[in-house]
Amino acid sequence: MSRVAVVCPTRRIVALDPGGAAVHLRGIASGFARAGARVELWVARARRAAEPAADLPGGVRLREARRGRLPGALRRRRAWDEGIDARALARQARRWAAALQPDLVYERLALFASIGARLRRPGCPWVLEVNAPVAWEAAWFEGLAPDPALLRWEERTLQAADGVVVVSEALADYVQRRGVSPDRIALHPNGVEERSPARPRPTDTTFVLGYEGTFKPWQGLPASVPGLRSLAAEVAPRPLRVELWGDGPDRRALEAAAPDLDLVFRGWGQPDRSTWHAAWSPRAAWPPGPAFDEPPPDRYFSPLKEAEAAAAGLPVLRDGRLEPPASPPSTWREIAARILARSAGSL
Repeated sequence: MSRVAVVCPTRRIVALDPGGAAVHLRGIASGFARAGARVELWVARARRAAEPAADLPGGVRLREARRGRLPGALRRRRAWDEGIDARALARQARRWAAALQPDLVYERLALFASIGARLRRPGCPWVLEVNAPVAWEAAWFEGLAPDPALLRWEERTLQAADGVVVVSEALADYVQRRGVSPDRIALHPNGVEERSPARPRPTDTTFVLGYEGTFKPWQGLPASVPGLRSLAAEVAPRPLRVELWGDGPDRRALEAAAPDLDLVFRGWGQPDRSTWHAAWSPRAAWPPGPAFDEPPPDRYFSPLKEAEAAAAGLPVLRDGRLEPPASPPSTWREIAARILARSAGSL
């Protein structure tokens, strides 16, 4: 049985939160367990009191690191704040690794942390999972100044890893720009727990458009409201209902932008996609703005909401157009099995 340590070294991603980053983290950990591995999930932060906690996947052991010691005033500088916590996680991870003896350390790329570099040993490759260009995201969405040192940090970290997993073609191009050779890159778009057979939806009732995710600026929900109105005209005389699962800072802006539409806010929970006629995948304008003195990365997201829609055989409303169902995505188990095979055979 393979032994896998899945590592998330940033407190910005909370392992048992309902948001997309945490869903992905739990999904890949679950996939390794379903592929037959013994799995431990090592995180800087496990729970957040303000959000409902999700269940830990079966077959996965969760270990949460204690924070590093740093006076509160010094934590105002992000590099120090996150760096001291990453070093604390690395110290604890050495003890956990001594007990687990992992065959693979699979780490989500995060700024100011490279836990796997400290755990590398013969027969245990360190694979970095890249879900975003973290330096660009820090400048675009997280308030950091676009210091070229952030790009240099990305380059050193990505080049040091034994392998890199990316979730989109745009990220494959981006990590090559950061100096990673193509033969060390594996592309695995986001997966799902399982695929459901498509079911016929009634055509003489309210047209239900579903959304699941965070209401964050990069989703572009308020700006995508004109596409909802176009869909309402397209499905008329059937009424359109938009069922929204999740929450976030753009909720009020979305409500203000669409007073004429039937928006139903469900909060955090598990939607029943068998009642939907289509899924909504809004997208903000791209690129979000300037940052570093190089061309910005292309739109790099691999939306979980689109993977779930494809698994359920649902059309997707994207950029104001209703697109037919995509091919069914891989399951997390299938993705994890391919990563394990590649790690064992070629890294």
